[in-house]
Amino acid sequence: MFVNYPAVFLKEKDSDSYTVLFPDLKGCISYGDNLNESLKMAQDALGTYLFEYYTKAYLMPKASSLDEIEIKLDEDDKEYISYEDSFKNYVFLDLTNYVKKFSDKSVKNLNYRKLY
Repeated sequence: MFVNYPAVFLKEKDSDSYTVLFPDLKGCISYGDNLNESLKMAQDALGTYLFEYYTKAYLMPKASSLDEIEIKLDEDDKEYISYEDSFKNYVFLDLTNYVKKFSDKSVKNLNYRKLY
């Protein structure tokens, strides 16, 4: 199952870093030190956010069209974010492969101790 959601890539003024926001997915935010890392981290954030939707067969949140998304900065953001270098784009993910990749991982050899 392939999914795509619009994302806003906010470019920091004093670095190559981007903060990535998914307007349709409340609380789904990512960050990368450069554009390539930001794209990878955005895919991971999208997969993490949608993981439970997929595994429990919940209805996926509706994705807006890119035209419906605006880049909005409040006054505090304008000090740190370059509006001119920020952009919006779709983030694509093969959610089936993402879930397979992370569902097969198990944590072994954990030692739990009681706290009194």
